[in-house]
Amino acid sequence: MQAFKICSSLFFFFILWNHIGYARHPFRVPDPMASQVTISCQGYKTCALSSNRLRTHPLFSYHTNDIIKRIIPSGPIAYRNKPTQSVTGVELSAITQQIVSTIIKERKGIRRAKKRRSFIILRDKNFNYNTLHGLVIFKLKKHPFVIKVFMETPKTFFEFRSTGFEPPFFFYMGGGANRFLTGLTRIENRDLIEQTINQMPRWKNRIEIPRKWFWLPNESRILHLVGTNIGGHKEIETSLPSTYAIIEDAIDLKNETVNLPKRKKLHMILELCNDLNIYVDPHPNNHVFIQGATPKQFKIALVDTEHFPTMAGMFQKVHFKNHKRWYSYLAYQYVSRMFLQTKQDIVALQTAPNDLAVNIPILKNTPVAS
Repeated sequence: MQAFKICSSLFFFFILWNHIGYARHPFRVPDPMASQVTISCQGYKTCALSSNRLRTHPLFSYHTNDIIKRIIPSGPIAYRNKPTQSVTGVELSAITQQIVSTIIKERKGIRRAKKRRSFIILRDKNFNYNTLHGLVIFKLKKHPFVIKVFMETPKTFFEFRSTGFEPPFFFYMGGGANRFLTGLTRIENRDLIEQTINQMPRWKNRIEIPRKWFWLPNESRILHLVGTNIGGHKEIETSLPSTYAIIEDAIDLKNETVNLPKRKKLHMILELCNDLNIYVDPHPNNHVFIQGATPKQFKIALVDTEHFPTMAGMFQKVHFKNHKRWYSYLAYQYVSRMFLQTKQDIVALQTAPNDLAVNIPILKNTPVAS
């Protein structure tokens, strides 16, 4: 029986991996009208990907100018929990520049010499040190801030299999989404969530959202994306920096968290996310319960404001009764996008109405239950 389970698991993995690997007949004639995205950057070879699974959002929803508008200010920035103390944006920018330079110079070596570093690595499972692409997250030791660094090149932009387990799911469900692109939604989505919560009496004084700013390196190469036959556009284009970062408030998980029953936490997280139409990921790790003014009071801090519908390719508003329903929904979304759609279905998704776009007010429509 055990051997049967192992064989079944290996068979499923083999089938799944072949689909992920763009399996197709070697004599199949390429479709001249297939959607294609070409990425160029000075100093790199131009690369292109043809796939009808690609969609205009999030590939062409943002531009370098959108980042510049939300760049970190140069003046003093007060600490989140100690307003009398501050650090200048100039200093935080210099630290971020040093971190990026260290990544490029030392690659995996950045993990060593922890005592001599001014930062610690919080997460790098979605970063490839060999090709220098993906997302890596740092926490500063001297200042209460977290720095999330995003890096891509034309060659690595669609290499979703080399930066962890989740990226292939994002790519197929999100129409070409990756951490680099969904990272661009974090600040816009943060502001939208904050505006929405201020209109909700139940959550208005119970939610905290860390401040966030974009950062660009001193000398940033530009990725130029050109799409053809995609989302009803004969041609569409945009330009993005090959490297950018998000600097945000850090939360002290050791000293600020509140001990609550796990079931109560999960219930409150899902209620909050349902009220926000799943604009934030309901995963428990993205919600931190922090101490309020009194021992019996607490707040929920949203540590990750990545626009979840963009990652999961969600178009319609849905409510979930529990986390099992949520996981089941995501599994079905992935399986249906991978195995249960015709070519016409895939192309139709490029122009399908999207009730969950990041620029649509959360309280506009009533979702359906799942």
